[in-house]
Amino acid sequence: MLTARQRSALCSLNAAARTDALTQLDNRRALHDHLTSVAAGTVVVVCDLDHFKVVNDTRGHLYGDQVLADFAAVLSEALRPDDHAARYGGEEFVLLLHADERAVPAVLARLRQRWGLAYPAITFSSGWAIHTESRQAHTTVGAADRALYEAKTSGRNRDIREADTARVSHPPHSAAQASAPPGGPLHPNRADRTTPSVMTTGRTPTPTAGAITAAGHHRPTPVLEDISS
Repeated sequence: MLTARQRSALCSLNAAARTDALTQLDNRRALHDHLTSVAAGTVVVVCDLDHFKVVNDTRGHLYGDQVLADFAAVLSEALRPDDHAARYGGEEFVLLLHADERAVPAVLARLRQRWGLAYPAITFSSGWAIHTESRQAHTTVGAADRALYEAKTSGRNRDIREADTARVSHPPHSAAQASAPPGGPLHPNRADRTTPSVMTTGRTPTPTAGAITAAGHHRPTPVLEDISS
């Protein structure tokens, strides 16, 4: 019985070490493990909530934490069981999708639509790339992150794939950044770290389903159907 308890405690510790405490998604350690065995053809998506600093500055960090938790809930309810979602850090998330390349724009569009039902004033941008046998998984993540950078600098609230990245208009990240392990930053100079040109009208994001009301009560995120099918 003592051995069984020790094994149970060890399993709980291992699960906690691989789980992001706020969002209950995989953390960077778990993402790294998935990337070591990711198959060719897997779609790697890097998502980043737009102008998230403004959300924290205008509504407070507790509200911002709830936004992150609700975004994670939308991802968890929307993706298929064999897909993976991880919080990379801050307001950035990485998705590993087992989907046909031609279906990815529709998948992301449906995800954006359903996230908009919960938080119409808070958008997200994403970049995505297809993993191939000819490169390491972290290089594919770097390619998706560069596409995300392009989505940010070209207006936000959009999805851009690696093949559509404007390679001349913006300097690419270094090869070291592209292949860095999960412990390092993907984008130390992300455009959202600067003063935003949007959402500075004095209005704060209006919470709807999935947000926190003025009285402090949480409205549950609506249950979403699978968007990857």
